[in-house]
Amino acid sequence: MVWHTPSDVQYSGNLTLSPGAWWNSIDFGEYARDWNRPVHNFLLRHVYNTSIASYKLSKWQASLATFALSACIHEFIMACLFRRIRGYLAVAQLMQVPLVAMGRVKFMRQRKVLGNVMFWIVSSKKTPHSLSCLWNVY
Repeated sequence: MVWHTPSDVQYSGNLTLSPGAWWNSIDFGEYARDWNRPVHNFLLRHVYNTSIASYKLSKWQASLATFALSACIHEFIMACLFRRIRGYLAVAQLMQVPLVAMGRVKFMRQRKVLGNVMFWIVSSKKTPHSLSCLWNVY
């Protein structure tokens, strides 16, 4: 219930309010940008851009740092809610990094339908609901 209500509201809001939203994503980079625009804009401005400007990280390193920080924050929130640390959410979130890199390959950028099909296949295997169930069960 903790995960279902916010995600259901988020998905319903996206379905009704945004014309080109996350379900049409052709890669995981587009999905990460589109599914939660306010969080993306915050992380882009305060983590990604700052790590490039202040810490002189490359774009790849800044992306990895941003994903890692986001995963840690998600893990912290889940630990506060369920009073245990499991790591499933962090691992699943960090597994998106190679998927984002794969989506940037020229072969995939030229095949948008294939990218969308692959997005849906992978997304159906790692839904937030199944992750929160794993969190509680194990």
